[in-house]
Amino acid sequence: MFEIERKFRCPDALQARITSTAQLLGVTTFSDTYFDTASIDLTRADRWLRRRGGWELKLPLSGDGQNSNDDRIDRYREIADEEVIRATLGLPNRNGINLETALADAGCIPFCSLTTRRAKYRLRGIYTLDFDTVTAPGFFYQVAEVEVMVSDPDAIHEADTLLDNFIREYNIPQTRVSGKVIEYLRRHDPAHYAALVTAGVVKEAQT
Repeated sequence: MFEIERKFRCPDALQARITSTAQLLGVTTFSDTYFDTASIDLTRADRWLRRRGGWELKLPLSGDGQNSNDDRIDRYREIADEEVIRATLGLPNRNGINLETALADAGCIPFCSLTTRRAKYRLRGIYTLDFDTVTAPGFFYQVAEVEVMVSDPDAIHEADTLLDNFIREYNIPQTRVSGKVIEYLRRHDPAHYAALVTAGVVKEAQT
């Protein structure tokens, strides 16, 4: 599956307007731990490896490391199969060595752990909406996301159009908004953040 998504800031009044006709799918709390090498090889290539119970790897859809021509829209492919993650990262597949051990052997270590309280909605059978409150020691952040999932790469342009329609319908400001990990790095690990800016993964004017 391919995730086409747009993050935005969502004051209470806007959230109430959006969710008034949406279906609440549930409210959950979960923790994510993100991993990278000491030289941040993964995130500088816009590759995001996390553990949320199981392992997940998010890869940019574009081949040049730049996620989208429109830097307000994120386009990712998500991999949850551990063997596919191992192969994608070029990790050895030795008998008896699980993914966690293979990652440790490759120098992948945690760089960020966040707890998220998420209210998830479905709108018109098209949009999935997440309203997140994110915490960590010394960190508090609220961000919303609208997402369209597609199984066919040929449908990505249509998904972009659907997101544009949503943004216009609710008069959401046309600005870039940081995801939770980027915002955490901006505040708590400026060297890592600056490396992502230099690599073109993050635009400097985050809001």
